[in-house]
Amino acid sequence: MSMTAGKSKSLHLIQWIMLLSITTLMMVACGSQEPAEISITLSEFSIEPNEVTVPAGEVNFTVQNIGALEHNFEIEGVQEKIDFVLPTETETLETTLSAGSYVLVCTVEGHREAGMVGTLIVEE
Repeated sequence: MSMTAGKSKSLHLIQWIMLLSITTLMMVACGSQEPAEISITLSEFSIEPNEVTVPAGEVNFTVQNIGALEHNFEIEGVQEKIDFVLPTETETLETTLSAGSYVLVCTVEGHREAGMVGTLIVEE
């Protein structure tokens, strides 16, 4: 085998490895993204964390009520919501979100006014 043929074969092998690597990276980037997992704690009268940032797409909220009163959990502008979270209970909310800014709120009478409001930022 000549020196030129050996270099050509090595170059060809390197090109195939690079192509395989790029293809693998593209498949990972385009593949389904795991949902963002967010834990929210409700109490009298707060939503913690008060500000949450997530990527656009599927988001799973685990909402725990550590207070003594019944609460609920809504994301304004989003159809899905949790109607009731009893004291010491935990509920989940699964939704798909587009980029933008949303308000997290407990809509039990008087709770919003008492401070049960937060901000959800969804980034592209």
